[in-house]
Amino acid sequence: MRSRACLASSLVLGLWSLIGWGATNEGLLAPVYPGAVHAPEYDNGRYQVWLSQDPPEKVSAWYRERLGMEPGQAIGKHDWFPLLEQQQVDRMLRSAHRDWTLAEDAGVDVRHHPLAPAKADEMRVQGQARSCRSDHFMMLWQLVGRNEETQADFDALCRKYGWIEHAYYRLHGPKGQRQLMDEYLLEQDRNRLLSGNRKSAVDARALSRRMQELVQQGRFEEAGSLMQDFQAASQAAATLPADAWDQWVEHLEKVARHAYRTMIRIHLHPSRWTDRPADGME
Repeated sequence: MRSRACLASSLVLGLWSLIGWGATNEGLLAPVYPGAVHAPEYDNGRYQVWLSQDPPEKVSAWYRERLGMEPGQAIGKHDWFPLLEQQQVDRMLRSAHRDWTLAEDAGVDVRHHPLAPAKADEMRVQGQARSCRSDHFMMLWQLVGRNEETQADFDALCRKYGWIEHAYYRLHGPKGQRQLMDEYLLEQDRNRLLSGNRKSAVDARALSRRMQELVQQGRFEEAGSLMQDFQAASQAAATLPADAWDQWVEHLEKVARHAYRTMIRIHLHPSRWTDRPADGME
């Protein structure tokens, strides 16, 4: 258990944080990491969420220096910097006649993605998910060996962009549908890539239905005469454009621009806490 001196130090640090940064960061207990992007869709009534494209080790090092403290006991893939303990928060909420049942430890939480590689759990991560096996890479898997692209080309892209499979994303909802930005980009780019052969796919389905109708009517010769057209339409529907590889590399580049390696949760001062739930997801 921490000493009274440590508790007092934490309280002073928390109040100092409010004085030092509250005017510019809406009462946050700690400063926002430089360049981090606010993601209000993940906020709740006790903390704000910020996303950074810098690796979590760099973010944690910055908070170590800025807060003058080491993170507390690690929780999973988090580096937790405690500024106020639950008992202190409880007293603050009670004295302000606020909902004391909201009381919890308050501070800065530097969160790695749950599957982000780290030496300590590298084997566990490898057992859960192999690199570059998500939908973002399946299109390239299918193209290896079809033209000039080789397994070595795929492996190079995996080394460069594989981290996007283990990143954080903003929620995107242009039509009211809120989905992770990488999922939105995947859907858009996949549809764009396949748009040229959609008509062929529709034609193939129509020809298939017509052939079945003719066979059921015993008109086998007419059904057979459609076979060549059906095969041509099916082949066209399954053919990707010649620049499919380049298009999908552009997709990876686009996703990487919207990917964040680190999530930072910073508590508000308890005087500002509410019971508003997060709008997004954990």
